[in-house]
Amino acid sequence: MDQTSRKNLFSLVALNGLFYFAWAWGCYQTVYLQNNGMTSADIGILNAVSSLVAIFASTFWGMVSDRINSIRKTTLINFIMLAVTTAILPMLPAKATYATGMFIIYCAIITFARTPSFTLMDNITVRNCATLGVSYGAVRSFGSLTYTVGSVIVSAALPFIGVGNTFYISSLLMIPTILCVLRCGDPKIVSAKAKTGPDRESMKRLFGNYYYVTFLVFTMLYFIPRTSEYSFLTYFMEERNLSLDSLGIIMAVRAVVEIPFLFFISTIRKWIKLKYLIMIAAVLIAIECLGLGLLTYDFESLLIFSAFFGIGNGIFIGVISDYLFKLAPDEVKATAQSIYASVSAASSILGNLLGGYAYALLGGVAYYIVLGVTILASVALLWATTYIGSKRGIPNPADEN
Repeated sequence: MDQTSRKNLFSLVALNGLFYFAWAWGCYQTVYLQNNGMTSADIGILNAVSSLVAIFASTFWGMVSDRINSIRKTTLINFIMLAVTTAILPMLPAKATYATGMFIIYCAIITFARTPSFTLMDNITVRNCATLGVSYGAVRSFGSLTYTVGSVIVSAALPFIGVGNTFYISSLLMIPTILCVLRCGDPKIVSAKAKTGPDRESMKRLFGNYYYVTFLVFTMLYFIPRTSEYSFLTYFMEERNLSLDSLGIIMAVRAVVEIPFLFFISTIRKWIKLKYLIMIAAVLIAIECLGLGLLTYDFESLLIFSAFFGIGNGIFIGVISDYLFKLAPDEVKATAQSIYASVSAASSILGNLLGGYAYALLGGVAYYIVLGVTILASVALLWATTYIGSKRGIPNPADEN
């Protein structure tokens, strides 16, 4: 690896580390709103509206990236918008009579930048890793490491600094993150069609891919409970009389167990195909949900089942971007990832909109059991569609190493 490539790799590692460290400080939106009197039903409506915005936002940013053929410029603009909107959130008058409606509208605006930021992060990392010939999982593991460190620091500092100030800190931490984006490589798609971005023919090729379309169907069912799992976790903790200040510890445990699976995902992929790793990841997250509903009574048991989520999430993060990258034609790779993000956001609308009312009606135990069973059903659907595809002799581009 020459000096230029080493500098690019260092910038890429630093970008992942700083981005997820900043996110560790900025993921307390639900706690902040809950502390300001919003009910689980209010949070469900807010998340549903945000998910509706995310559908269009994810596709918008992906198509912009493909159109201008610059993942770096797109990520840069997105991160600047994310930093500004995050800093404004705690400035809003939380005690006003119209606060609930105001937060619903403004959080939707934040979502326009926040949700696509993760997809863009994956995209710029995957493309640069492919160019450099290094493992995406190994680079992404640094993000999990810094997220773990950040979560522990936040958990310790939260009683002293207050939830509202975490958004200011997160916004400030985005400044060095943005500088890292400027130093990262900007891999271009060199095919002739890519010069004009997505067109009707390339989109027909994308949606003519049996495995891409069936994976989107799986995504629709999977992300209904997957998104709801985190959305109402703080209400579950409150129901179990667990301090919300310990949320950072839960997030840290989830992140730290991701690291070994992300770091060694390239080795694991030599033995297990991407599609099966996705199924395994989803099953582990289903176990976490079932464990919350059936066996969680104290902080220690919550930590144990949080580890199942972390392992599953580490595997899922390590393979999902590569899976979609392999399925999509060159000229619509960013669009393919963004459509996936939009579909997951659409599913989140239903999960969040109904989830708040369902949680209030069922309570935490029954609610998390339902989530776990639904995730297992989505895994069964994915296995069935891949089995049918193989029996019909339809080749899966993602099966190639």
